[in-house]
Amino acid sequence: MSRGAVQVTGRPSRGIDEFMSSLLHRPASSPGQGSGARRPRPRSAMCGARPAVRDERCHTRCVQRLIELLVGEFRASLWRTALATRRGRIIIVGRGMRVRGSKNVRVNRRLELGVMFRGFADNRMGGLLRVRGRLEIRGTVRVAHGNRWDIGPNAIMDVGDRTYFSPGGNFVIMRGLRIGERCAIGWNTHFLDENFHQLHGQVSGARIEVGDDVWIGSGVTVLPGARIPDGCVVAANATVVGVFDEPRCLLAGLPARVIRRDVEWEYEHPIERTV
Repeated sequence: MSRGAVQVTGRPSRGIDEFMSSLLHRPASSPGQGSGARRPRPRSAMCGARPAVRDERCHTRCVQRLIELLVGEFRASLWRTALATRRGRIIIVGRGMRVRGSKNVRVNRRLELGVMFRGFADNRMGGLLRVRGRLEIRGTVRVAHGNRWDIGPNAIMDVGDRTYFSPGGNFVIMRGLRIGERCAIGWNTHFLDENFHQLHGQVSGARIEVGDDVWIGSGVTVLPGARIPDGCVVAANATVVGVFDEPRCLLAGLPARVIRRDVEWEYEHPIERTV
């Protein structure tokens, strides 16, 4: 073996293992809170496997994910990632994505921008994350290309672990937005918590609340003051106005209303599906 070469045998070191495991973060389940929405059943093929087999499969998937981030179609921009990433915070930025105000972003684990595969998208769609207020990421969150976010100077946007955003979303947040854990946000969605104009006798804007395990379909519009409880599904092209209190409902229409109760859906993580 030549001088300076490194021979790797056996399993990787603990440090490398921890880094690669973070690429496919699977936090332990915790008891439900609030309305008691049912937890989606995990779809990973590794569930039920023997520990050694499960660890080996997880390691293989992490290696594949790392390769995608380095050389795949939706690979990360090393320069933009270096600019956005600070001590104790990981923000992976894909090619074509722009980040403005990264110092106002708080990340508990990792934020991925523009490095999530979608068959109907490509890296030329671009995207913008402009944070003039504060963005709080509680865990690992993935945002696809084509998303355009503007978080105003006095606003706080809070997003829970394992939530992902499909391409083409528009978020104009001037008051505040909270999105829970394990939510799936469809493509071409619009979240607007400020009207910028005011009818006499009405408020112009209000904070939006989205619970845990919520599926927002494609083309949905969520307007100021909306509240969507845990476990709900919002049908495509619906417009959500006002407060809903009952969990695990199917919302549809313009304006949205409850058309079915006790619905269930299975959360499927975008990386588990494509890697």
